[in-house]
Amino acid sequence: MVSEEQEEEFEALESIYPEIERHEGELLSFTIMLESETDENQLQVELRLSLPEEYPNAVLECDVLDFENLDPEDCVGIEKFIRETCQDELGEQICFTVISGVQDYLNDLVDTMERRKLEEAARKKAEEEAIARKKFEGTRVTVESFLVWKENFDAELESLKSAAQRKAEQEMKGRMTGKQLFLSKLAGGDEEVKLAIANQVQVDESLFDDLGDLDLDEELDIPDE
Repeated sequence: MVSEEQEEEFEALESIYPEIERHEGELLSFTIMLESETDENQLQVELRLSLPEEYPNAVLECDVLDFENLDPEDCVGIEKFIRETCQDELGEQICFTVISGVQDYLNDLVDTMERRKLEEAARKKAEEEAIARKKFEGTRVTVESFLVWKENFDAELESLKSAAQRKAEQEMKGRMTGKQLFLSKLAGGDEEVKLAIANQVQVDESLFDDLGDLDLDEELDIPDE
């Protein structure tokens, strides 16, 4: 049976929350849909409150019927908040306290979710930057590490050479260049080199004998234009 005190409390709630829906029965029971007071990441939860006949001297029953954009663990947090409030306020009319408290819980939860999202984005960005920096820096090269690398590289290159390549390189080391060969023959009095020097082009002096008959002082007869 619903007491007069319970009826008065419900009428006060109905004036504040017109969307409240009362259920038929011997005990006072109603549902209400609550939303976070935010433009983004809006959260919703539907509560059902049932008042025992001894209420407010008995703990009211409250269940989460439906929710939107909430994790199950968040619903568990809401139910825990309601139970603790009912225990702390036993003997008092607490329907408005519970409803407004859940409303505030949703608003705080939106802020928490937004903070989590920003922290997660910052964490991912830091990880990506760390990976990119590691790839860019690589292994720092020192004189010691370079010498070790060079020694290993030369050893690996040498192992890849065939026996024929090694033989060819040895033969090339003992072979003189063209200039070295020429100088060595010249120093040794090679006849071919001497003959090449002796066979230089000789000038025919007879070609200049007629130049003595020319009168260089004679004026040139240049016709008038």
